[in-house]
Amino acid sequence: MQKKSRFLCLHGYGQNSTAFSFVLRPIQKALKDSCEFIFLNGTNQLTNENENQLTNENQNQLTNENQNQLTNENENQLTNENENEKRNRNQIGYSWWIGKNDTNDINRMKNLIMQEYQEIRGYKSRNPKYSQIIQKNEKIDKNKDPSFLNKNIKGVENSLEYIHDFYNKKGPFYGIIGFSQGAAMSTIFTMKYNRSLDFKLMILSGNFILNSIRNSDLMKLTQKNNILFPSLHIIGKKDLVVPPKIQLRAAEIFQNKSIFYHDGGHLLPRDQNFIDYVVNFIKMNIRKKI
Repeated sequence: MQKKSRFLCLHGYGQNSTAFSFVLRPIQKALKDSCEFIFLNGTNQLTNENENQLTNENQNQLTNENQNQLTNENENQLTNENENEKRNRNQIGYSWWIGKNDTNDINRMKNLIMQEYQEIRGYKSRNPKYSQIIQKNEKIDKNKDPSFLNKNIKGVENSLEYIHDFYNKKGPFYGIIGFSQGAAMSTIFTMKYNRSLDFKLMILSGNFILNSIRNSDLMKLTQKNNILFPSLHIIGKKDLVVPPKIQLRAAEIFQNKSIFYHDGGHLLPRDQNFIDYVVNFIKMNIRKKI
């Protein structure tokens, strides 16, 4: 029996392994015979005292499991979500680093994440005032980079060490998949350990590079020796959290890249066209495996 290709998966800010596994479930189901997906939790649990905590309105995307890794080996995980999964997914989650966000940043993130979930749940078609909500949000930071790119942060090195240790103990991994902060963490991880990784592909959605990294020696080295293995960059045309121009800038260090645009915001689509595209991208590169 041929061994499955394994992928490391890093969730976005405020999510965790259960939430991200739920988002990627259609892709896991399509590849259940050939691929295994391992989901990590971020190293920082968000609490009431943490300034980066999302409000109760946003907790639909959050879970609270401790450093559990979920795979798709168990067929039960690929069926409809059970009550325990739903309960776990709806609680507080994790981040890969933390920083001090001012009130405007928190409110901005709250509004935009609510916009994302309104789109997912069909709110747009049910609420005639939806377009007014979008127009209001589009006025925020329209002509400048998101302020979180410039914030002082802590925890990146700790997360890098944690992911690298997990990689060494539980690998090999065929690729890495990241969303938002998880995509940024995947990029930094790959930049730092590029030459020692067995990765054959990356899939990144809502990706960005912090200015503290962009101006570093690590970035200069990466620009000189671009990341060579295939990468897929998933960009929402209406993404107001990480605008498309920021994501395109982050993709510059990848030499063999493909870009998939969708009509949504800061989210991973779940329509069949997107699922087929990602599945074909993975299958195409699996066939190239030596």
